[in-house]
Amino acid sequence: MKMENMDIMLGDVFIYPKNIEHEIENNSDEEHEYIFVRIKE
Repeated sequence: MKMENMDIMLGDVFIYPKNIEHEIENNSDEEHEYIFVRIKE
């Protein structure tokens, strides 16, 4: 799952289903930080 052409803003939350490969790419000149959390069932 690749996220393209999306306006990502501060506070956005992304939820990926279990066992789905995903990629988040910073395509701007600004440095961004991401926090990844795994929730176990």
